[in-house]
Amino acid sequence: MSDPTWPAYPIMVFLSLLATVIPLTWIGRDNTGMIFLSLWLAVACISEFVNTIVWHGNALNSAPVWCDISTRINIAIGVSVPASALCMCRRLYRIASMKAFILTPRQKRRAIIEDLLLCLGIPALEIILQYVVSDHRYIVFEDIGCLASYFNAWGTYVLMYAWPIILGVIGGIYAVLTIYTIAKKGKQMDEILRSANIKKSHYRRVTILACCEICFATPFAIAVMTLDLTLGPLSHYKNWNYVHAQYSEIIQVPAVLWRSMGPTWIVLDELYRWMFVFLGFVFFALFGFSREARDAYGKVFWTVAKVFGIKRPEPSIHEEKTLEYVFAIIGSKSC
Repeated sequence: MSDPTWPAYPIMVFLSLLATVIPLTWIGRDNTGMIFLSLWLAVACISEFVNTIVWHGNALNSAPVWCDISTRINIAIGVSVPASALCMCRRLYRIASMKAFILTPRQKRRAIIEDLLLCLGIPALEIILQYVVSDHRYIVFEDIGCLASYFNAWGTYVLMYAWPIILGVIGGIYAVLTIYTIAKKGKQMDEILRSANIKKSHYRRVTILACCEICFATPFAIAVMTLDLTLGPLSHYKNWNYVHAQYSEIIQVPAVLWRSMGPTWIVLDELYRWMFVFLGFVFFALFGFSREARDAYGKVFWTVAKVFGIKRPEPSIHEEKTLEYVFAIIGSKSC
C-alpha cells in the first residue's frame, strides 16, 4: 500500500526544521522555555525526517542503532514539548504579575534550575522509566519508522501517558492566569513590559505560541491515552522478567497491517506526525517576521552580497528619518 503522504511529509517536516531553527539566531536567551521548545521541535523534525526517508516502503530492521536513538527521542518529545510550554507560561505569568522583577540572584538561579529540570530532567526521567514498561526493544512501522513498545498495563499509563497531560494542564492554568492578569491590569502592562525591557509584540507572540502548544498537544495526549485504553484489555504487570521476556524481539509491521487498524488510529498517527510541522510553522510565523528577524535577514543578505563585491549603500539622512518613521508606524500597528 502506497503512502499517501509521500513525498509531502518529508518535505514539510524538513521545512519545519528550518522554520524552527532559523529564529533561534535572534531570539533572546532569557526565555529558557522558548529556547528548549525550539530545540526539541528541531530534534523531533530531524527524527521524523530520517525515519520517513529510511523506512519509506519497508519495515526492515536496517538501522538498529538509530532506532534505539529515535525511540528515545520520541519518548522525550512527548513530555519535553509540554514541559517547555509550561516554562514559557510560568515566565509569562511571573512577568504579568511582576514576580519576575523581585527575584534575588539566588532565586534567579533557582528558577533556571527549575526550568532545566522541567525541560531536560523530566524527559531524561521518562527515557529511564520507559524501560520499566517496555516489552520489546522497539517496533518498526513501514512508512513511519521506529517507535517505542509498551506493555499494556496501568503502570504504563501512570509512568508514560499521564505526564504530558499533567504538564499540559498545569501549563494551561498558568496560561489562563496570565491572560486574566493581562486583562485585569490593562494599560499597566505596557509599563510592566517597558520596565522589563520586553517588547509588547514579543510578549504577545510568546503567549500565542505557548497557548497553541497547550491547545493542541494536551488534547492529543488525552486522545492517544483514551484510544490505547480501548484497543484491548489491560494486562497484569506480574514481574520484571515476565514483562521483559521478549524484549530482544523486534516487531516489524507492514503498512497494510497498521493501516487496517481503523481510521481513528490512522488519524491520530497522522496528527502526531503533522503536529510537529504545524508547531514549526507557527513558531516561524510568530517570530520569523518580527523586526529582529528582518534585521537578521538583512545582515545575512549583505554578508553574502559582500562576497560577490556588492556593498551595502549608506542611507542618507533623509532616508534614515523616513525609515525610522516607517518602522515606528509598523511597530505601533504590530503592538
